[in-house]
Amino acid sequence: MVIYYGKYLIVHIGDGVIGMLDSNDNLSVLSNPDNGEYANYTYFTTCFDSKKVRIYRGNIEDINGLVMMSDGVEESLYHYKTDSLVPITKDIIKLLDDYTPPEVSSILNENLKNVFAIKSLDDLSIAILRHHKNTIKET
Repeated sequence: MVIYYGKYLIVHIGDGVIGMLDSNDNLSVLSNPDNGEYANYTYFTTCFDSKKVRIYRGNIEDINGLVMMSDGVEESLYHYKTDSLVPITKDIIKLLDDYTPPEVSSILNENLKNVFAIKSLDDLSIAILRHHKNTIKET
């Protein structure tokens, strides 16, 4: 992801999910996982296929927050049947409203080890970006 002069550019390939909290505080999936033909298969940047690259761009003013997660976290926060993020994802994005980025990192790390790891043996990565007018916080 790149943010430059009030614009954002996001490039996504493979599995994992990118979620967005829009300027009206609605949570949606910006980019869903692409696992290929099988559930345990994904596309890697080393096996570049331009048809598998998804690019999103727009004005940062249209976004209140973003969450990017690996497939291990996706197993807990993404609902495949409805192609949606579970409601607690909004609370995760909004952690940056009440805590500093280092505090949020600590909260996320603790939950990755003690909550998400129970459900998944896969990689567990999550990044959040919270945007308020003239302020961007990330962890």
